[in-house]
Amino acid sequence: MQPVLASLNSAASSADNSWTASLERFFTEGADILDKASGHLFLYLLAWLLVLGGLYFTVRTGFVQLRLFPYMVRAITSSRDSKEGGISSFQAFAVGLASRVGTGNIVGVAIAITMGGPGAVFWMWIVALVGMATGFIEATLAQLYKVTHPDGTFRGGPAYYIQRGLGSKPAARVFAVVITFVFGFAYEATQANTIAATLKSTFHVEPWMTAVALVVITTPIIFKGIKSVAAVSEWLVPIMTVVYALIAVAILVLHITAIPGALFSIIEGAFGLNQAFAGTAGGLFAAALNGVKRGLFSNEAGEGSVPNIAATATVAHPCSRDSCSPWASSSTPSWCVLSPPSSSCSPGSTTRWPLKPTRMPQMLPPTP
Repeated sequence: MQPVLASLNSAASSADNSWTASLERFFTEGADILDKASGHLFLYLLAWLLVLGGLYFTVRTGFVQLRLFPYMVRAITSSRDSKEGGISSFQAFAVGLASRVGTGNIVGVAIAITMGGPGAVFWMWIVALVGMATGFIEATLAQLYKVTHPDGTFRGGPAYYIQRGLGSKPAARVFAVVITFVFGFAYEATQANTIAATLKSTFHVEPWMTAVALVVITTPIIFKGIKSVAAVSEWLVPIMTVVYALIAVAILVLHITAIPGALFSIIEGAFGLNQAFAGTAGGLFAAALNGVKRGLFSNEAGEGSVPNIAATATVAHPCSRDSCSPWASSSTPSWCVLSPPSSSCSPGSTTRWPLKPTRMPQMLPPTP
C-alpha cells in the first residue's frame, strides 16, 4: 500500500509542477509577445504621433505653456473653492499631479539614463515641454464635453469627447475598455511593484505585507468616490512634492561641485557627442528614444488618463481649469532636473556624476 500511495503522490506532484511550468511559460511567452508588439508600435507610431501632436498644439496655441505661464501659477493659488457639487480646480490639479509625479518621474529617470545615457534626460525635458500644450488641449476637451453625474459631480474624458465630439460611440467604448485594463493591470501594477521592490530591498519588508498595507490605506479613500480622492490629494500631494524637492535640493547642495559635470554629460549625450558612451549605449538614437519614451510615460500627455480628472473640476470656463494642466505636465522637467543628479549623489550611493563624460557608465545607479 505504501509504494502505491508514494507513486500517486509523486504523480500528483509531477502534474502540479507541469501545470505550474505550463502556466509560467504561457505568461512569459505572452509577455514577450506584448513587449515586442508594444516596442514596435511605440517606435514607429506612438512616439512620433505624440511628439508631433504636441508640436502642432504648441504652435496652434501660440506656445501656451510659455505665454500663459504666469496665469497658470495664479490659477493654481486661486482655485481652492468648488461650487455646484464638483471639486475645485486645485483638487483636480492635485490629483493630476499625483498621477504624474511618481514612478515615471523618479524610477523612470534612472531607467532612461541606464538605457539611453545621460542625454536621455535632455529629451525628457523637451518632451515634457511639448507635452504641456497637449495637456492643455486634453483638459479643454474634457471640460467642453463633460456630463453631470446624478450625485452632482462631473464625468468626462477622452471616451466622452470621442463620443460627443467625434460622434463615434464604438471608438469611445473601445477606449473606455482599454484604459480600464491599462490602469487596472498595468499602471497600478507598476506603481505597486516599485513600492514593494523598494521596501523589500531597503527595509526587507515582504511584498505581501506591502500589498496588504496598500489595500488597507487606499480602499477607504477610493470607494468613497472622487470627492474623497480629491480631498486627500489636496493636502497630501503638496506635502509629497515639497518634501521630495527639499531632499533633492539638499543633496544637490551637498554635492554642488558635481552639477556642472552632470549638465555637461546631459548635453553631450543628447546630441551624440560622447563617442565613448555612444559605443556602449547606442548614442544619439538611444538617448532620444529612451528620453522620449520615459518623458511621455512620465507626463502622460496624450495618453488620455489625466483628462478624466480634469473634467471633474467645477469652473466658469474650460480654460480656467486648463491653465493648471500644463503646469501639472511641467512636473516632468522639474523632477527630471532634480532626480538624476540627486539619485547618483545621494549619501547611500557609491557612484557620482562624472566631471568627465567617459566615466558616465560608472555613476549609473543599480537597477532595482
